[in-house]
Amino acid sequence: MKPLFAALVLFAAVAEAQTIVSFGDSVTAPRGDTYVYSAILTADLLFEGKPVTVHNGGIGSSTSAMGLKRFEADVLTIKPDVAIIMFGINDAAIDVWKDPPPRASLWPTTGPT
Repeated sequence: MKPLFAALVLFAAVAEAQTIVSFGDSVTAPRGDTYVYSAILTADLLFEGKPVTVHNGGIGSSTSAMGLKRFEADVLTIKPDVAIIMFGINDAAIDVWKDPPPRASLWPTTGPT
């Protein structure tokens, strides 16, 4: 699926959704007074007059493996119309602070075929 098309499909789904789960790591997680993604999404959709509930399923420092373990409890039990999943930075940075730092990629660099 082309990125622009995927974005348009997501936009259309969000526009019609009544229940959305924002699920991920610290990019998604609530942090004190920080205005995080799910709060911005809620405010924007309510401003547009859309009756929507956005559940924030973000937990800081989570990896995608940790997210997989809590996916059923934090996403599926809510039965959302749309789930926005944002993980990856903690998976990529896992060995950045090792001394000496890694010299090779932790993951294969070849993309889908």
